[in-house]
Amino acid sequence: MPDRPALLAVLAHPDDESRIIGGTLAKYAGEGTRVVLYCATAGEAWRAGADPDAQRRLRRRELAGACVTLGIADLRLRTYPDGGLDRLGADVLAADIAATIRECAPHVVITFGPEGRTLHPDHVAMHHATNRAVALVRAAVGPAAPPARLCYTTVAASVARAVGWRFPATPDAAIAVTIDVTPWLDRKRRATVIDHASQYHDPPFSNVDEAARWRALAREDFVLAADSLSLPPGERSDLFAGLR
Repeated sequence: MPDRPALLAVLAHPDDESRIIGGTLAKYAGEGTRVVLYCATAGEAWRAGADPDAQRRLRRRELAGACVTLGIADLRLRTYPDGGLDRLGADVLAADIAATIRECAPHVVITFGPEGRTLHPDHVAMHHATNRAVALVRAAVGPAAPPARLCYTTVAASVARAVGWRFPATPDAAIAVTIDVTPWLDRKRRATVIDHASQYHDPPFSNVDEAARWRALAREDFVLAADSLSLPPGERSDLFAGLR
């Protein structure tokens, strides 16, 4: 692996990176980690009946602004069909993601868990494709090939109860890493609310008021894939613990 630590986030849509793991990405980018964002779609299908080309251009501009805000210097934006990743086939996505992993050699990869956070079919497709991609890389290079950790973003059960989250959550005891992103919350807020302004009509944790929403969004939780390198004993606040 390269001396400089690297993190690859593999997500489906522009704004996934900001509203879901924006604090984590800003934290590691600010610490000197090479942060790479793979975004599978340009988000062109978010508003029914609108011109997809115009929406694609808008979402690309918004994503570029969010990357600047969060400190993401390396964006890999693809143009797979928004809303159609589950019909595209995991092998197509997996081959592309595997090529990105081989090129970037990340220590850590972040993607969706099996529930796709909100059960969104595109999110679930990204989970399966990323798992397949990691398996392809390890099969070709060996079990020591990067990434050392494949991490799934999730919502802790305690947070779900506090905000009335209606989607699947993870028991707190099963959370591997919890990152308090309060120091980076202003960046996450700007990226989510201002840079991705077209999407804030449907904010995360939308059934609570703004203050409660951002208290909840100051915590970002992760679980580890079964074959990921385990964390050092007692370490629960750093995705790179034991890797640097």
